[in-house]
Amino acid sequence: MLADMLKAEEERAKIIWDLNRRIFERLSERQKEFDQVIQCLTILDVLCSLAEYARTFSQDICIPDLKPLSEDPKIILKGGRHPCVPNLESFVPNDTQMGVDGHPNILILTGPNMGGKSTLMRQVAVIAVMAQIGSFVPAASCELTLIDRIFTRLGAQDDIVHGQSTFFVELAEASSMLQHAFKHSLLLIDELGRGTSTHDGNAIATAYVDKLTTIGCRTIFSTHYHSLVDHYVGRNDVQLGHMACMVENDEDPTQESVTFLYKLAEGRCPKSYGFNVARLAGLDRQIILRGREIAKGLEEECRLRDVFHSIFTSKNMSTALGNQNDYILIIKPGYMVIIKLPVSELVRAEEIVNINYTH
Repeated sequence: MLADMLKAEEERAKIIWDLNRRIFERLSERQKEFDQVIQCLTILDVLCSLAEYARTFSQDICIPDLKPLSEDPKIILKGGRHPCVPNLESFVPNDTQMGVDGHPNILILTGPNMGGKSTLMRQVAVIAVMAQIGSFVPAASCELTLIDRIFTRLGAQDDIVHGQSTFFVELAEASSMLQHAFKHSLLLIDELGRGTSTHDGNAIATAYVDKLTTIGCRTIFSTHYHSLVDHYVGRNDVQLGHMACMVENDEDPTQESVTFLYKLAEGRCPKSYGFNVARLAGLDRQIILRGREIAKGLEEECRLRDVFHSIFTSKNMSTALGNQNDYILIIKPGYMVIIKLPVSELVRAEEIVNINYTH
């Protein structure tokens, strides 16, 4: 009985194998025709999906106006929305302009943690892809010059197998972007330089943006390095933007309340409101209070350094310190003392001026 069953199974396997051979033989004979059918079905599936998306989208939607590569790179989005959240009523649409008057190709984006920076960056990229494949896009209007490549540096990850740290992977990706990006590329860079010391990361990020200004490609560069942002204030080749928010109880970090408006506004955001995230994450109240004390001390030191730098790098020092040539600068918490010493009187201080840097 068992031998008969094994023999039957063997015969069955031979029959199935022979049937498969015949089927694949016929497919092989007409491979080109089947490839054409599969290609047509794939294209039809994409077109039907895009048509269904446009038909069911309940918000503003438009046909994008694409400009050839022969024109200067630009992006003009009015009322843009993230394509992956089409029918969310609470989603806040945003205008994004790059490469037009008053809006250079490079946008340095600041704002509170969880304020919508990454969403805006992804939104612009997905809309650009949809526009170039012939789809309607979720915006009141859309005009852009064709994009040859899109580069992204978002999130953080390491590569333990190859012995690469998070910071190494981050810089390797950033390096690859610089090597392959051209004038008509689109770059999305989210907080470059986080995996090392503040000074090193800030310096690398600032130098990186400097290099991008020479390429002239459309770039959204989000950062929490506010000193980096200071470096580009007043520049005509970089625009500053931030995700707006409303802040209440700013003096008490344990009660600080940040209302995210998710709206792109011009200029820079003064703070990142990290203590708000710490509170929302359930961090102990005493830790938050102690952290706020440390933060105030660090901010105090930065302000003093800024005052010192602004005075001694000013092109018109005589306005700030008079016409003397030699000075002794003494900085103390709360005030700054400037002792002016004429060249002829190196021992006796001629005048002492107290300046409260907080005014």
